[in-house]
Amino acid sequence: MKFNSDMLKIYFVAGTQDVANKADFLPKVEEILQAGATAFQLREKGYNSIDNPAELTELAEKCHQLTQKYHVPLFIDDDVDLALAIHAEGIHVGQKDEKIESVLKRVQGSMIVGLSCNTEAQVKQANQLDGIDYLGTGTVFETISKADAGAALGVAKLQELVELSRYPIVAIGGITLDNLPQTMATGVKGFAAISMFTQMTAVPAQMQKLKGLLRDEEESYVFSTFKSNCSTVLADIGNHPSVRGIQAGAVPAAALMVYVEQDTCFLDVFAKVYAGTLSKCTTKDQMRYTLNDETGAHQILCDIAGQKLSDHQHAEQ
Repeated sequence: MKFNSDMLKIYFVAGTQDVANKADFLPKVEEILQAGATAFQLREKGYNSIDNPAELTELAEKCHQLTQKYHVPLFIDDDVDLALAIHAEGIHVGQKDEKIESVLKRVQGSMIVGLSCNTEAQVKQANQLDGIDYLGTGTVFETISKADAGAALGVAKLQELVELSRYPIVAIGGITLDNLPQTMATGVKGFAAISMFTQMTAVPAQMQKLKGLLRDEEESYVFSTFKSNCSTVLADIGNHPSVRGIQAGAVPAAALMVYVEQDTCFLDVFAKVYAGTLSKCTTKDQMRYTLNDETGAHQILCDIAGQKLSDHQHAEQ
């Protein structure tokens, strides 16, 4: 399975030590996967975890069967031998685990590699290495899920590390539905959590709310980033003939159709900048429109912005 940063969006981490009854572990994993987790990391570590190698291998294989069923990657925490043995999609390594250089040499590009980096020095060191796919950074907020989590970074420091890193970052540590929006606003590609998932009591409803928060924050982040970095492009949009036609009322409101979900970022910019000229479009969804079947807002923006805009946005995809 090839790495894609979208895998990091809803990253579930857990081991049998994180549930009250070990018999509930696999059903909980499947429930979270079925509801929309984009990755799962088996982190069997700490008090009351499985330490028998045969039992651990059996558990990992069962987890892999579940992740394959729902088409998401399985990451193994800090156990390259186990990851290789069960053909897991990925391995995640901490700063106190096996040296990352050794891990990269052993896996030889056969799996996705994640590395925990929580300081500027660690991120800068990771930037010098090839073969890493993503960084896990935290703890963002105080947490009791990991005994070795350390002091909380806070979102300001997290954002600094995101901007410093050449690799996509998944945030971890003390993340809840309440602080998820401010976490995602730092530019991380996703978040990882233990307690948030294992303590869910109404998984489908809670996961639906979570995904809604992610969508809203992603759209807000994309728009603010675009606006701050591409002000000249936004000015050019206003001079495009199609836009002038809309402003002049030459395009009937009835001709403006709801656009497909793809390329949401471009469409939201178009919609938000010109919302005032289209008073009949009163909701976010109504503001994703196209001029006709062939020419959408995305194409308009691509036409006028050219490669600069394409590089700016699609480098993140």
